[in-house]
Amino acid sequence: GYEIGAKAELFGGNLLLTAATFRVDRQNVLTPDPNNSGFSLAAGAVRSQGFELTAQGQLSPELKILAGYVYADAVVTKDNVLPVGAPLINVPRHSGSLLAVYEVQGGDWKGFGIGGGVRGVGERPGDAAGSGFVLPAYIAADALAYYRYENMRFGLNVENIFNTVYYESSLNVFRVYPGSPRRITGSFTVRF
Repeated sequence: GYEIGAKAELFGGNLLLTAATFRVDRQNVLTPDPNNSGFSLAAGAVRSQGFELTAQGQLSPELKILAGYVYADAVVTKDNVLPVGAPLINVPRHSGSLLAVYEVQGGDWKGFGIGGGVRGVGERPGDAAGSGFVLPAYIAADALAYYRYENMRFGLNVENIFNTVYYESSLNVFRVYPGSPRRITGSFTVRF
């Protein structure tokens, strides 16, 4: 495989932008057997190629962002069972995310942070048989809040705020794995 990329730092290093194009050729990648759903087979050869864009930055002393986008074209290039050119199962052409976090820098609320983001995954093949079965695209929203005091941090994360129904992956039309429903997680961290 190979990857070619570029990085740029803007605003005195407060914003980092990266772009990369990639191509990876692999052999003997396991994929579900289209003729026997309980088994996998090694595809002769597969290729994944595309590009990735990311941005991360401290836009102000209070505001941080992290964003990314990936375009991937992943297909079978040689096989005795799977058709050449068939897309690889569970690999979306388009996926991306955006997260923004605001943290108070002074006063009584110093160390309090709040943020939110979205993640999206495009439509993707749901089986290796080339039946046309696809997993639908989805967008899910997440939120977070925390408070940092000296070496302690209290946090609360809410994943999939709107309880969006989505499908993470599948083996075939009969075996589909749903994504996580709304999940609330609390944390307490002490650094020594």
